[in-house]
Amino acid sequence: MARILTAALLAALPFAAGAALAQTSPAAPAATTAPAADPAAETTMKLSEILTRIEAEPGFLRFDDIEWDNRGSRWDIDYLGTLGRKISVAVDGKTGDPVIE
Repeated sequence: MARILTAALLAALPFAAGAALAQTSPAAPAATTAPAADPAAETTMKLSEILTRIEAEPGFLRFDDIEWDNRGSRWDIDYLGTLGRKISVAVDGKTGDPVIE
């Protein structure tokens, strides 16, 4: 009797019937589009490379502020040097060279 009851329960479940499996298929994954590549990312130097250059400067202590200036395509970087000196430098985002104004 337990065998008949189990078979009856399995037959009643929608996922146990082969026909039910054939009729329902998993939803196709939604098509995803990759975000458009940022053209500036291809032409700019990595920030980590620029910061590594500054860290190698004699008297470097720690970074204080780092900001991206879209209008000038440059990094405005403030850092502290030995003896508490605050140094501000603008760095060209493409070349990594200091911007002299």
